[in-house]
Amino acid sequence: MNGRHLAKTKMTLTLAVGCLALGAAALLLWAWRAPAVLAAVTVIDAGSVAQGAELRPVFSIKNAGHRDLAIQGVRPDCLCSVANAGENLIRPGKSTDLVVTVRTEEFQPGAFLRRIVVDSNDPKRPSTELQIKGTIVQEFSLSRPEIDLRDGPQQLQISGTAAVTKAESSDPHVEVELQSPGHLTSVVVLKERKGSPPFHFGLLVLKTTSQFRPEIRLPIRKLGTP
Repeated sequence: MNGRHLAKTKMTLTLAVGCLALGAAALLLWAWRAPAVLAAVTVIDAGSVAQGAELRPVFSIKNAGHRDLAIQGVRPDCLCSVANAGENLIRPGKSTDLVVTVRTEEFQPGAFLRRIVVDSNDPKRPSTELQIKGTIVQEFSLSRPEIDLRDGPQQLQISGTAAVTKAESSDPHVEVELQSPGHLTSVVVLKERKGSPPFHFGLLVLKTTSQFRPEIRLPIRKLGTP
């Protein structure tokens, strides 16, 4: 009786071990045949970038696995970036381009880093982070961020790597004079016209030769007497 019980126990253990081995083999086979995301480059260094420039870096996404790779989502870390994959379903061994558009109008001078997360059906790496970095170089330097006419006529000095060719005011009661147009350093003189109202709300619009920032807008205001 004890011998039979021992034999049955051994058989049960053998079956259990066999099932475990088969399960492990199945898992290994499934993992081997699963899709696998591979990005040849995960960080793109854009170098020095003029403030206002639009960047269009391209990442290559490859399916290094043995089943179809599905791109389930692309998540930039800010509204300044948009990313689009050429194909959302990538066959084994094939690749697609992920094109990213980064707008830098609101970036401050200095180093920047933007992240894009790609979600896929890769069981080992369901999320892949891509990075774009660089340094924003200020193309124009302005002596003031806005024009306040409470203290009378005002001057604005502009210098940069591109020239200002035209200056105008959206407020018809504000007279604008651009000195040294077309030079890398210019001065804009602003003053009220005769008979102007006591309050002003408008924009100073500067036209430039920059391909990245062809127009600069600064607020003009006068809230009353100083």
